[in-house]
Amino acid sequence: MYWAEEKPGKVEALTVLFAVEGGAWFFAALLLDFFFRGAGPPSLCCGVPALLGALDLVVAYGLWNLSGWSWTAGIVLAAVGLAFVPVGTVVGIIALILLLRPEVRLALGETPWEVYGAAYGARIRQAYPGLMRARAEAAAALRRLATEAPANPVPVCATCGAELEPGDMFCGKCGSTVG
Repeated sequence: MYWAEEKPGKVEALTVLFAVEGGAWFFAALLLDFFFRGAGPPSLCCGVPALLGALDLVVAYGLWNLSGWSWTAGIVLAAVGLAFVPVGTVVGIIALILLLRPEVRLALGETPWEVYGAAYGARIRQAYPGLMRARAEAAAALRRLATEAPANPVPVCATCGAELEPGDMFCGKCGSTVG
């Protein structure tokens, strides 16, 4: 979940990039339909660019709404776009560079640990050394309390579990002998 007041500029740039690319794919589908009408099945000739255009527009919508799935879909579409030399390759490289930026990944729902990995823990330790020391001291105190026996254990009845007073010979609750 992204907590900033507005979207990062890179997410907005990606949204525009995928929307323009989707429009370009639809335009390519119309051109192919116009020039190659009757030359083959229309689904093969125009369907692929139209499908890619629709997918690009769906990803643009997801990016605009900061949906987590749009990051994965954007990576896939950018990778597919790399195959369409030269424009698709350039657009795909730009999209991949922007999609892999930490602020984009954080905005689309990844946790800092997923984005930064083990380096995130190192950054926290460097930024908050007092916090790390306090956590270590608290953990040591809890371990010490868990392993130490209480100084004055309260005697209990072996039969019913009722607390006994020191020196009792019989349980006050069930009457069984103590000892």
